[in-house]
Amino acid sequence: MRPSPSLLATARAHTPLIHFLGKRTVPTAPHVPHPHACAPPELKADSAFQAFLKKMASSSATSASASSNSQSSGNAVKEFWEMPKRFWGAGSGRGALDEWEIDSIMSGGASNYTPRR
Repeated sequence: MRPSPSLLATARAHTPLIHFLGKRTVPTAPHVPHPHACAPPELKADSAFQAFLKKMASSSATSASASSNSQSSGNAVKEFWEMPKRFWGAGSGRGALDEWEIDSIMSGGASNYTPRR
């Protein structure tokens, strides 16, 4: 469908309704943690907030060391067949892979394609 010449003459470029103020800037100074302005007074106290930051820092350090221990112990697997057989074997409900399933996976599904007539 072709637009009429009169429609082409009145057409103009779309101008978005949203306007951004100023140029984007990346902060150069690091963020200084501070309590939220609407936090309760007992949490706004400097000692309470510092205790919270200390607790969060120790928690993240503990979780980081725990994750590095799990990686170093070799518990992670990259493929499902590297897991114990109880997770992918015949008793798991998944069953063993049939030959046609393997062919379908290896060909990207093209070996099972049959055109409809």
